Amino acid sequence: MTSMTPSVADLPRVLAALASFQTDDDGPPQLHPGDVGWGQKDGAAALAHQIRVWEREGDPVVIGVGDASVMRLAVSPTVAEDEALAVSIADDLAGDGVIGGPVASAEVRYGGALRRTLHARGWTPGDAWACFTRDLSRPVPAPALRVEVVDGASGATGADAETADEIGDETVVRDVVAAHLAAWHRSTFSVEKFRAMAAGPAFRRARFLVLHADDAPVATACVWSAGPERPGLIEPLGVGREHRGHGHGRAIVDACAWALRELGASSMRVATPVTQWPAVPLYAATMRRLPDVPDFVRPARERS
Repeated sequence: MTSMTPSVADLPRVLAALASFQTDDDGPPQLHPGDVGWGQKDGAAALAHQIRVWEREGDPVVIGVGDASVMRLAVSPTVAEDEALAVSIADDLAGDGVIGGPVASAEVRYGGALRRTLHARGWTPGDAWACFTRDLSRPVPAPALRVEVVDGASGATGADAETADEIGDETVVRDVVAAHLAAWHRSTFSVEKFRAMAAGPAFRRARFLVLHADDAPVATACVWSAGPERPGLIEPLGVGREHRGHGHGRAIVDACAWALRELGASSMRVATPVTQWPAVPLYAATMRRLPDVPDFVRPARERS
């Protein structure tokens, strides 16, 4: 087994492998192409630097994104119970083989062998995540409120996402950014960051949605497909602070389900910190809650 930090040119191959890891509609969501795609808002080079890929005979089998603080890992189903591989990954996480040196914590929601190995080595539960899923096997009604769509899959934009010939005219993109900033007051999202994200390969299977009520943008979300018959992801979703308490949260979650089913996803997934309000009650009301999953925290004796 070998490990490497990919170049920008490697990102499409890494994302394709990561998409192939998404096979479980009922287990906790692991690192998804949408997580990586959202990360490209800070630039492709910065994103590539944060990725670690473990390969076997040239094929990615474990993919991580993070830094010296936390590493979020996705494990291929083909190696989920591979004990020798799990030992090798655990050695890397505890040593100097990962970006920035030994990580302080790791998100490992899938892969029984690696989870058992970390537990046996004294890694302890850390921050807990509330995990949710929603089955998309049945038709989902189209949104009742107006939804603007920036559609990376077809290169289209606007309320009628089949009529435009580029990803995001300026008016719609500014609505996306304004709605996002209204929901996330500490965010640094901008038109430039939207363009950087939309230029990435992951956005070709994504849609950015802006929900309108009384001609005002009130909520926004981005949904990411991993391909037909695979779980899709919400990342991020927010309702403007001045527009909360009017049912817009449920409406944007339903719009996400509609959009992901249109993209062929088998289910819709999301994970959020268990302390995150109002996200947890919103998702609990609109999706099926799975068991909470904590991160793994590296034992103190391994810290340098």
